[in-house]
Amino acid sequence: MICKNCNAVIDENAEYCPVCNVYINSAQMETREIKMKQTYLLVLDSGAKFNIMPENGTHITVGRTDLATHPDIDLGPYDDGPYISRHHGEFFEEDGQLYYLSTGKNGTKINDQKCGDEPIKISSGDEMQFVDVKAKVMTSDI
Repeated sequence: MICKNCNAVIDENAEYCPVCNVYINSAQMETREIKMKQTYLLVLDSGAKFNIMPENGTHITVGRTDLATHPDIDLGPYDDGPYISRHHGEFFEEDGQLYYLSTGKNGTKINDQKCGDEPIKISSGDEMQFVDVKAKVMTSDI
């Protein structure tokens, strides 16, 4: 099977694309949404979409891939230079709320405010900027 977002080859039994973290079909997303109660998407200005659905205790890493680093959301292909850090930040869920923690040296902005060392609560409609990669957090329409 081929991912419609990034054209990667995907195992027939996979829930999501291991390359771009996009879910395969709405039935699988609905099943996961029931567990999470809320489904968020990171929508880049380029049109690429990534699911942000961490389970309790897990983190979804954002960064760029290299030989040793494989983030859950790879922004490297959308970056105009090597400005996205290998581990730029991470999304996580706590008590039903989505958070983002910036960990990269070039920083992240949320709603035009530079992120510090503390997690930031994320809501639908928040605008994010990972150096020169702009995105918006949306809830899914499923």
